[in-house]
Amino acid sequence: MMLDQLAATMPRSSHGYDEYKFREEFLPPDLVIVIADMESFINRINPEEQYSRDLGFLSTPCIPRSRLCMWIREYGVAGIARVYMHRPYLLNEDFVIYFAYTGRVDILQFLHDKGMYLSTFAMVAAAARGHLDVVMFLCDVSYWHELARVRASYRGHVDIVEYLETYEYMHNLSNEFTCVLQPI
Repeated sequence: MMLDQLAATMPRSSHGYDEYKFREEFLPPDLVIVIADMESFINRINPEEQYSRDLGFLSTPCIPRSRLCMWIREYGVAGIARVYMHRPYLLNEDFVIYFAYTGRVDILQFLHDKGMYLSTFAMVAAAARGHLDVVMFLCDVSYWHELARVRASYRGHVDIVEYLETYEYMHNLSNEFTCVLQPI
């Protein structure tokens, strides 16, 4: 009986967070519209059609409503921390890609520190927009993708292309030395 009541109070799309206990008291009034906008953004995305990784697909990722974008710009990490405290399942890959696309390395750092999966496609979105600091952060935490260099070169971001070529060279070099140093 108790489990049925608990299941009825959980959101329909919990994105794998069912086993965690959330703070289920009422949302603060200033977060109600923000949470509603975030839920509508997540629910309207079709992953199969949006995240095609073909080279011909060079359009921008889906952008949330403008009032949500303004809220994120204004409140930044503090606002995202409040959303995380009440509804962590909302901060999924769609928002990670949006944060990388807009160059919000501070929010990506916060999410990474919380143990959330970032995304290799976030690297591609950041490289295409020319956000070197985001690209460097994502490389540091091992979310590198070879398509990022292609998209950065297509958009003319030479600094990102140079950084990614150096990173790829060092990454490949370290893998070769790791193979040599393995015990026989």
